Amino acid sequence: LIPHAFLSLSSLIFHIEKECVVGKPMIWQEFRAHNIIFGMRSIVCSAMAWLSIHHHHQPIWRHLAVYTSCFAVLASSKSADWATHNLRH
Repeated sequence: LIPHAFLSLSSLIFHIEKECVVGKPMIWQEFRAHNIIFGMRSIVCSAMAWLSIHHHHQPIWRHLAVYTSCFAVLASSKSADWATHNLRH
């Protein structure tokens, strides 16, 4: 999972357009932010599922996985809203 996180975050090293250029297949800041946010959400949820499995689904680990995953989904939605509001021109 860590390589996937680094791959998603590595997009920050590139200079990209601030806004969508119609007719050109290019990424822009808002789109990149959404990709990172939703990529990290998947990584967090996957890591929590692995943690629960690793601990043989003991109730404390299963509950931690479920609650953390739910929080990750809600936080990613709020973060995507923030990114849209602040990065869309």
